[in-house]
Amino acid sequence: MITTRFAPSPTGFLHLGSARTALLNYLYAKHTEGKFILRIEDTDAKRSDKSLSAKIIEALKWIGLEWDEEYYQSERIDIYKKYAYQLLENGFAYRCFCNPDEIEKKTKNNIIWKYDKNCLKLSQDKIDKLLKDNTNFVIRFNVVNDGNKITFYDNVRGEVSFDKEQVDDFVLLKADNYPTYHLAVCCDDHLMGVTDILRGEDHLTNTPKQILIYNAFNWEPPRFYHLPLIHGSDGKKLSKRHGSVDTLFYKRMGILSETLVNYLTLLGYSPQENKELFDMSELIEKFDIKRIRKSYSRFDLKKLVSINSEKIRNLKNERIYDMLSEYEEFNRLTQGFNKEYILKGIELIKTRMPTLRDFFDRAKYMFIEPESYDEKGLKKYFKENTKDLLLQLKIELEKLDDFKETNIENSLRSLCSRLNIKDAELIHPLRIVLTGYTVSPGIFEVIAHLGKKVVVERIENARIRLSI
Repeated sequence: MITTRFAPSPTGFLHLGSARTALLNYLYAKHTEGKFILRIEDTDAKRSDKSLSAKIIEALKWIGLEWDEEYYQSERIDIYKKYAYQLLENGFAYRCFCNPDEIEKKTKNNIIWKYDKNCLKLSQDKIDKLLKDNTNFVIRFNVVNDGNKITFYDNVRGEVSFDKEQVDDFVLLKADNYPTYHLAVCCDDHLMGVTDILRGEDHLTNTPKQILIYNAFNWEPPRFYHLPLIHGSDGKKLSKRHGSVDTLFYKRMGILSETLVNYLTLLGYSPQENKELFDMSELIEKFDIKRIRKSYSRFDLKKLVSINSEKIRNLKNERIYDMLSEYEEFNRLTQGFNKEYILKGIELIKTRMPTLRDFFDRAKYMFIEPESYDEKGLKKYFKENTKDLLLQLKIELEKLDDFKETNIENSLRSLCSRLNIKDAELIHPLRIVLTGYTVSPGIFEVIAHLGKKVVVERIENARIRLSI
């Protein structure tokens, strides 16, 4: 059975690149009817934060991921300690009593400095004395430089090799008995039965150390897929200079979770179909691990918003209503209006909503009378006779008993015909008066939706406010 995992460290938000990694692991597991594991790697006591773990989980749930098992490494410390001492007893590791401050001084100005194996040379008597004196120590892996290379197969890059002399005697267990990343990740991946690891290429240089640990325990390593990182529009690694890289930022921005899932997946994966809109079920069904991208992809916010706009356009109004209801701004804006009226407003505006948050600006006039009018529109469409035209239209609309779209349109066009003017001479200023904008959904739909009372009041208020 295929088993994949996503293993974030709760030291920050869920980065977009990490969200993509989680997605690809999830899709592969679900496509093969395998298992997907969430493992919170929170053994860095100084940097890990429970509130950040909660935010990461919130983001993962928002994009629709469901995991079969959930672990926290901080609850598994005894397991890692046991395996570290097993390596120590089997001669693959040794105690290092060196002062960490001294080591830090040596490495500070020499980034290629490697630990000199000083403590590997200690006699047993010396070790026993240091232990008796309760001297702090870490457990280091003994990398034997025998001239051989550390070679493994990466399913994105092919065969990869590292010289052993490039690999330091890395720490397995710290002085506080907390494991380092390399020990914990290998123990967990083995014990949890992880068969395939899809992760960013920035982990590629970690793999030689992990291969050494697997070999020392005589464990079968999982299959590795090191994914090219996401780049920004300038071709450089995606970072804050390209805008927010926090996954939940896009929720706040009004991007649909299914949009982000769709877009991020296609940044790391090339489907066979010549289309770009997929839902989660389609992505799971059609996922093919062999079609993982081998080249860098560029994150394009404009493209993301474009896809989002199309997704919103195809959603049912009830679904949009439910998602908008998560915003306090929406609840304040629509307070006092019945659901039927709000749903009709969503229907009118959803083809003009690149993001969910665009509703608050573009549909505001449906709930609140415009506080101002488009200045360019006023100059362009308001003429000397506009005051009289609006007054006459108001009178005509007040006569309507059945305030339906067709009756409204017939009334306005009939008035324009009698006055021998183009319909646009009345429609354009009317749109500004009712919405504040020069662009809106169909004006007759807008009038019918607002209702006779509101339309008549806004026409009269505009005539007073604009002295027309």
